[in-house]
Amino acid sequence: MSPAPSAYRIEAGPLDPSRWADILRSFDDATLYQTYEYGKIRWGAGRLVHLVLWKGDQPAAAAQVIVKKVPGTGYGIAYVPWGPLWRPHGKEADSEDFRAIIRELSGEFAQRRGLLLRIRPGEIDTEGNPFVPILHEEGYRFNSTQIKHRTLLLSLAGTLEDIRKNFDQKWRNQLNRAEKNDLEVQEGTEDGLYRIFLDLVGEMLVRKGFDPGVDYNEFQKIQSLLPEAFKMRIFVCREKGIPISCTIGSALGDTGFYLLGATSDSGMQSKGSYLLQWHLIQWLKARGCKWYDLGGINPEGNPGVYHFKQGCAGKSGQDVHHLGQYEVCLRPLNRILLHGIESARRTLHRIRKRKG
Repeated sequence: MSPAPSAYRIEAGPLDPSRWADILRSFDDATLYQTYEYGKIRWGAGRLVHLVLWKGDQPAAAAQVIVKKVPGTGYGIAYVPWGPLWRPHGKEADSEDFRAIIRELSGEFAQRRGLLLRIRPGEIDTEGNPFVPILHEEGYRFNSTQIKHRTLLLSLAGTLEDIRKNFDQKWRNQLNRAEKNDLEVQEGTEDGLYRIFLDLVGEMLVRKGFDPGVDYNEFQKIQSLLPEAFKMRIFVCREKGIPISCTIGSALGDTGFYLLGATSDSGMQSKGSYLLQWHLIQWLKARGCKWYDLGGINPEGNPGVYHFKQGCAGKSGQDVHHLGQYEVCLRPLNRILLHGIESARRTLHRIRKRKG
């Protein structure tokens, strides 16, 4: 694997959070998951490393990398969640920038540091896309132990009226009903709204009786540290002054994301979640987003949520998979050790789940 072409200037190392934020603002494919604050709370600030490819004075591609070492050994993993970034804002994207950044990531973390490098690009897996061939040509292989993320995409092109007409008829009927129920919607970024969400989540989890596998308190910490322009947007629906539903979304680049949601027992009847989705879509549209990612679907495991999101995606919604996770490792013993540890953890998780 050769080094990045001379057209690029390479910068590697931990960057100041404000400087990394400035770089994120340069990319249409930036998401919450590549912010410094998400990385700090999720994995720890000491594990974050940044790599940026520059063309002149403009960043052409970038990645925030999480480095985790096996204690007492030289082995470890370098992981890029929902990256790298390579679609500069206001410019035509060049797939050679994607090639250059994954090549340099491999050179820095797999070759020079001897780590198992994993990346989970934000690209959609479509027939004939150039990304899988590029990944294979650069020595990456698909990690079949990880499922490909499946989601629904709603285009935000056209007017709000066009978007509303696209909703499934039954979904639109529920939205119409919600608008007649004298509900109040408040939106913002402050912690008080997030605490309302936590209260609603507690009630919802008791009702549904399952573990969602999400650390809601972790997201609260992330929200408190994010720059104002990067903060998640929180929408709370009240009926007669009482919170009954909450929806949380995020938008850094040209795609908005549904992240979290909760509805009280009484809110199920008032259809507040439909109203909040509509308010979130309007906010994304006003921010200039081109797409709305409804946040992942599992038709078999969670059919109720799937049908809700499917109705919102409507007639023109796209049911898609992302590329999935790819990895490269130049030290076979590192790969064998880490895959073995992960296999043992998965087995232990299944045993604990069966025991209830």
